[in-house]
Amino acid sequence: TPAWVFGAIMKGLEEPPYSRVRAPALAFYALYESPEAVLSPKWWASLDSTGRRETRATLHQMAARSRKARERFRAAMKSGTVIELAAANHFVWVTNREHVVSGMRTFLEAR
Repeated sequence: TPAWVFGAIMKGLEEPPYSRVRAPALAFYALYESPEAVLSPKWWASLDSTGRRETRATLHQMAARSRKARERFRAAMKSGTVIELAAANHFVWVTNREHVVSGMRTFLEAR
């Protein structure tokens, strides 16, 4: 995917109005540590050097945005819980199913 696509997606995102949320909230965040940890090994292996460079740049942007989103959630959500998932991608319920299910159960059982 060309680098400009990620920029266009980011421009279209809105920040949630956390100050209006009164209920407890649970947020899962993927930690974009490396392409090898979050991408399909077969797809990563298929990339040439340009593709890998562009992918690393996009993941770097995603990691920075995710870090800011976590910080904002933690600061604004008085009843918020954050679960960070290593070696996960955007589809955390697939890549880290056990952690997601466990985190949800723990969060819901406490209520």
